[in-house]
Amino acid sequence: MIGGGIGGMEAARLAAERGHKVTLFEKTDELGGVFIAAAVPDFKEADKKLIEWYKRKVKEDNVDVRMNTEVTPQSIKEFGADVVIMATGATAKKLPIKGIENAVEAIEYLRGYKQVGDRVAIIGGGLTGCEIAYNLAKSGKTPVIVEMLDNILEVQGLCAANKNMLLELIRYYGIEVHKGCKAKEITSKGLTIEKDGKETFIPADSAITATGYNPYRIVFPDTDKDIAQKVYSIGDCKEVGNVMSVVKDAYDVAYNI
Repeated sequence: MIGGGIGGMEAARLAAERGHKVTLFEKTDELGGVFIAAAVPDFKEADKKLIEWYKRKVKEDNVDVRMNTEVTPQSIKEFGADVVIMATGATAKKLPIKGIENAVEAIEYLRGYKQVGDRVAIIGGGLTGCEIAYNLAKSGKTPVIVEMLDNILEVQGLCAANKNMLLELIRYYGIEVHKGCKAKEITSKGLTIEKDGKETFIPADSAITATGYNPYRIVFPDTDKDIAQKVYSIGDCKEVGNVMSVVKDAYDVAYNI
């Protein structure tokens, strides 16, 4: 098992319960993956409990967990597993915006790795961007959402109740939203956006990017086709989804190996 996020832990615990000897490799020093960041907002106590439940189940099911271990095609080959389940997750998209180095990535903010000022421009009005905006507003800061699409929260598979709740909260806190526009440049003083060929400057102390993720997989060389044939990719490393789609995907693969 490669990756100790929600998908990796779900597949590991089910495979172990079905009698397989399971070794889980995690490249960091903690289990949970990007879901740790997703569970940061104070209204996500259930998500925090889910992470702890998975950690407990992996331990109870005697999964051999190896932390701080980054897997390579060579180490997989040397390990000699009968089946390899890849749950390596996804990486944040890097948009070609001038001054992008001045921005804080969503996970960096959520995990507390980087701090932001009082007025914050959030590039991306999907679920993560809107949750961050709400979190900032609750803490007394002034978020501004910038979204390329004509509407915010246009997220496939997003629960209607959650979407409507966030929309109401954004209205309640009077959060400024710019839709159908493109981020052009980020500086220490704010963000320049473009809509219908017209540029507008949004003053901001900080900028946060929440523009989605790309699947991340370990790529095997052509000489390792024998290994690649016994690798199953699950969750976000196959297709970026939500926690429900990740768990279902992991369950289906682990149940059928």
